[in-house]
Amino acid sequence: MLLVCLLTAKISISQQAKRLSADLSLGIPVTMFSINSEPVGIYQGGLRYSISPSISISGRLSYNSFYAKPNNPPATGPLSEFGTKDIVSYKNEFVGISGNLQYNLTKVLGLDKKPKNKFIPYLSFGAGLLYNKLSQVNTDGNRYKMSEYGSKPFRNYQVGLGARYFITSSIDAFASSEFTYLETYWMDGAYADKKNDNYINTSIGISYKIGAINYNNLIDWKHKNEPKQDEVTPKDYIKWSADANLGLPILFNPIGYSPTMMGGLGIRYSLSRMLSFQLAYNYGKFNGSQDVSSAIVNNSAPESVKEFSNSLNQISLRMLVNLRRINSEPLELNKWNYYAVIGIGTLLYNNDITMADKTKSNIDYYKGTQNVVLGLQARKYINKNFDFLTGFDFNYNGTKWLDGAGDKASLNHHIYASAGISYKIANKNKRELIDWSNGNYIRIKGAKEMEVEKIPLTENKPKETAKVEEIKPIEKPKLEEPKIVEPKKEEPKVEQPKVEEPKVEEPKVVIPETIIEEPKAQIKEEPKMVKEKPNVTKALIAEKSEEIAPPPYKYNVIVACYGLSHAKSAFIFRDKMRAKGFEANVYRDAGKSRILKVATISTDDKATATQILRKAKKDIDPLSWIHLYNKQ
Repeated sequence: MLLVCLLTAKISISQQAKRLSADLSLGIPVTMFSINSEPVGIYQGGLRYSISPSISISGRLSYNSFYAKPNNPPATGPLSEFGTKDIVSYKNEFVGISGNLQYNLTKVLGLDKKPKNKFIPYLSFGAGLLYNKLSQVNTDGNRYKMSEYGSKPFRNYQVGLGARYFITSSIDAFASSEFTYLETYWMDGAYADKKNDNYINTSIGISYKIGAINYNNLIDWKHKNEPKQDEVTPKDYIKWSADANLGLPILFNPIGYSPTMMGGLGIRYSLSRMLSFQLAYNYGKFNGSQDVSSAIVNNSAPESVKEFSNSLNQISLRMLVNLRRINSEPLELNKWNYYAVIGIGTLLYNNDITMADKTKSNIDYYKGTQNVVLGLQARKYINKNFDFLTGFDFNYNGTKWLDGAGDKASLNHHIYASAGISYKIANKNKRELIDWSNGNYIRIKGAKEMEVEKIPLTENKPKETAKVEEIKPIEKPKLEEPKIVEPKKEEPKVEQPKVEEPKVEEPKVVIPETIIEEPKAQIKEEPKMVKEKPNVTKALIAEKSEEIAPPPYKYNVIVACYGLSHAKSAFIFRDKMRAKGFEANVYRDAGKSRILKVATISTDDKATATQILRKAKKDIDPLSWIHLYNKQ
């Protein structure tokens, strides 16, 4: 199934159909064994190929180990019939490979007709093989341990129910629960009971949709495709950061624990504003002691351990989900981000133990012990180079030997509370880390865009009224006295004094003709005078003849950008903005600019532009921004 997914990936890319996704998940099984296992983690990864919006196939790899310590008493004689009471402990490791068929229930439930739907419930069916490495200790003292994985795997079959949740066009979260039927009764070591060892595996995980974007989603999410934007304002973010932390580990153990210190380093890569992965290394110590003056010396009992000192190395791979960027980025930069943390790793440790009889022993465990990390983290923005970080991790450790008392049934888990600093790597030109993405952060190389809060104050508000008054040179005709400048006051007042003059002597002077000619002269001259309106006429020409002029004023509220080849789309979008009540127009910067900008207003008044920007962000696009245009 994995091979099929890989082969079809090339076809998917060539057809521009987004069908391939990669999954990572952590499963917690509930076992139905004769000797049930301790809670463990099943680490799973795979590839999934969507044949249609309803059907997909996947290949999956998994790793886990089942173990338990029932603490049955030692046998007093030879074992005649082997069963559950004859096992002191077992630890069996498994590597699995399986193929699955998934059927999405969106069409059945009518969810494919709801663009706002973010859930895809699905049914899954599959089969696979489990390769095993078995290990157990019997009550008669005999030990059985396989040095390598067996060549004969166990067959298994799965049936389950799950749901995917749409986070972004690239990322899904999912949860599922599968019943796994195994054709074996060797899972718990008690193979004499002839009872098949089945379990229910409940998983949570993250799915990365390879190549999917908002207007071309994975085919499963076809109903969520958005209209394609010809051009989007680019944002130039960095994605690498390095963390250093120092804190206090708290070990849960039956022996008294003394507080110690632990420190860590990590390198983190942010896939998106919501999801990042971190490789982390922690080093620390666990120390503890207890009063054993009245204890009966028994080197296999926790009560006999006088003190222990453990040097611990932890290596883990963690996934961080930015809870403040799950839905969308905020319009402004916030000061705190909060993260959910999940990870897997291994513990390498060295333990010096002193017993009640003052004998000393040492445990070196450098083969690795299973470690699962669940935590919460907070990061505070300091500047474009540094963040402050703090948080705590709960570490589920698959060992009883961190305190030296390996005979105790409970495992040794610990909590690590820490604080530290994060450095944003390769931050040239003061770029921003993508975790802090926000609507007001606009970075285009060589452009003059600025955040609204940083626009310099200008007090040129009267300029607009002054420009309107400059039109008064229309009064240049010297034909008559100021009364003629007011043609709207009509003929009566102007005509009456002139009607009396012809009665004196000259009948040739036809007053009506002069009254008719004067307004005509004004009408003929009006177009010439309108040309003297430098910027207003350019805008009018752009409106009527679809010609594109540079912005007339400094502050321009931009709501969309288009390439020169999409001018028609720009004017269509401009008309839509006008229908919403904006004084929208299409502008192109002077020079060799190949970008057409749709602006809802062009003005020299910063306050007016800021007000229109807020309205544009609310009614049109939250990524609207102000472009500062220098007419020179």
